Amino acid sequence: MLKKLPNEAYGLSLSLVEISDASDIVALRSSPELTKYMVTVEKNVEKQEEWINEYKKREQRGEDLYFAYRQKDLLVGFARISHINYEKGTCSLSSWIKNPAVQSVGSRMLLSRFDIAFEYLNLNEVHASIHKDNNKALRHWQCFNCSLEGKENGYNNVAISIEEYYKIKDSYYKKFIKNLI
Repeated sequence: MLKKLPNEAYGLSLSLVEISDASDIVALRSSPELTKYMVTVEKNVEKQEEWINEYKKREQRGEDLYFAYRQKDLLVGFARISHINYEKGTCSLSSWIKNPAVQSVGSRMLLSRFDIAFEYLNLNEVHASIHKDNNKALRHWQCFNCSLEGKENGYNNVAISIEEYYKIKDSYYKKFIKNLI
């Protein structure tokens, strides 16, 4: 049974995305600087609202979770846990966009989604596709001894098991997060 999702993790508050988040998502996702390693969306709030409506259906089916992250009252980013497959015990981390001005926010968002996948969704493995030139993101995944599953269309497909995560979680937290929150 799915546990109640946390509303706070690593000094960030998190909530599931709502229609009211559409303009903030568009503002971040339409910035070429912030979307250097991901698909940039057009500046169209109405289309984003339509996408969120479709997402909310996937959320209800337990297939997709899209989080808004805030530090105090400042919006710091959005990120998804998608392609949730309870039968296989897997999911993907995707649609990760963050405010680069907030120190360690990416690390905290990553750790919170691992925690949700492994502790709340009771999954065994988390996957991601990381742009081949996004060395910073790849280094963070390598901290957890991720396995490289292949390369496709300019992306490295990586995975981390629950066992590897728990071997590394505490040292990762101490190195990247503890003294910053």
